[in-house]
Amino acid sequence: MTMMRRSRPIVGNTQRLHAMLRRIVLQRECIKVLIMGGSVTHGFNLGGDGTQRPYHVHFIKWLNVKYPCEGSGHEMLGMKAPTGGITSKVLLSLLTHNLEFYNLIDMIFVEVAPNDPFIGENTERHDKTKKTTDVIQWYTEVIVRNLLRARTPSPPAVMYVESAWNGYKWLQAMEKPTPMTVAQSFDGIAQLAHQQVLFYYQIPTVSAVDVLWPLAMHNRSAYWRGHEYSWMWNNLDRCCHPTHEGHMLLALLLAYNMEEEIRRWIHEPLRAIEEDVTMTRALEPPWLLTAKEDAEMGLRAAFSDMNFMLGAPEPSAIGHNEGWSWYADSKNKTGLIATRVGAHLSLKINVPAAAKVVIGFLQSYNTLTPAAWWVDEVAEGSTQCPQSADEPTRGRQYTIDPLKVNEKVSVYNSVSQPIQPTSAKDGIHYIHFCLIRRQKSDEINGKFKLMTVKVSADLTAG
Repeated sequence: MTMMRRSRPIVGNTQRLHAMLRRIVLQRECIKVLIMGGSVTHGFNLGGDGTQRPYHVHFIKWLNVKYPCEGSGHEMLGMKAPTGGITSKVLLSLLTHNLEFYNLIDMIFVEVAPNDPFIGENTERHDKTKKTTDVIQWYTEVIVRNLLRARTPSPPAVMYVESAWNGYKWLQAMEKPTPMTVAQSFDGIAQLAHQQVLFYYQIPTVSAVDVLWPLAMHNRSAYWRGHEYSWMWNNLDRCCHPTHEGHMLLALLLAYNMEEEIRRWIHEPLRAIEEDVTMTRALEPPWLLTAKEDAEMGLRAAFSDMNFMLGAPEPSAIGHNEGWSWYADSKNKTGLIATRVGAHLSLKINVPAAAKVVIGFLQSYNTLTPAAWWVDEVAEGSTQCPQSADEPTRGRQYTIDPLKVNEKVSVYNSVSQPIQPTSAKDGIHYIHFCLIRRQKSDEINGKFKLMTVKVSADLTAG
């Protein structure tokens, strides 16, 4: 039982959770649970004969057996997203689309810990920072505040599920001499970055990390493999993907914590001082965000919001296209992709008097080439494409370089730039993208993958 008790690092505000559990137990209502996560949530590498399923499948099955409802059964809602690489930054870009796609959500699980160590830089914060912990916490807070404000149609119960930690740095520290301290190796445990934000907002959290890390480290020399709860018992690879046993454990931890709430607490009335104020009134002041950032990053703050991870652009949104195609270049990870220098694309966007654009793209360590971009009022723009990064860009043209050779991962990244209407009149404009050659290169083939374009108000303007 000590293992089970370790799994709830933050009990948090339980009013939303109890309201949902009372409907399950007392009224036998069927609930819908939105699962927001990446490759762990999708059961990456499980394989097998189909019986080895991710944690949430086992959890929903338990819920239907233990607490059957009067209807079609408790239901898991899969997030509209790629199957992997979901950091908090990527999740934020998908949040609005998912909450609007489903018209009824009773509970939301958020599972992003394995990928958040690779979250990259924060390009959307006014006070830019490159420190990974700060970046994780900034995006975590934006997500949490938006989820607490969401009504689907009632305030949904929100729970963070800390499924795993990233094992690369631990393995590196133990396999070869390195100046890395134990504290530095903790960078692979994104839960520790989440925890301060989740504590501030009192978000209920269930963690397999709190259960497994102390057991794996009980015999440090056998941490990787060599005892019942070593790394390779719970993970299929050096990263973070749980085995079938790991997924079953996580489902068990969720079931245990739900059962504890049902058995012990849902019938206990809350005192007024214990009530979850986020259900009825404005949130507390932000923990890390500025007030302007909080307003800018609201779910419905966007004037234009295109997400090519979820679908192809509407034909009416395309001004001009010569050489860009929407497809998946890896698993189901889709985007608008150009592979030849000079390929030009323009997309219709709405630009208010003071705005910023956030452009999401694939960042990787090989094969990718830069793209130039700019905003104007003309759909056609291929004649303005620079051919190479050696050429000076014209006017308000910018360049995105997606290559990052020192990090052997492929991740979503983004850039943010204030933009203004190109005339006195705000409204419909076009954002242009051109694939260009790398500096001092004659190569005409390359690759750039565009994943999101979002225009919102720039509250720092003026």
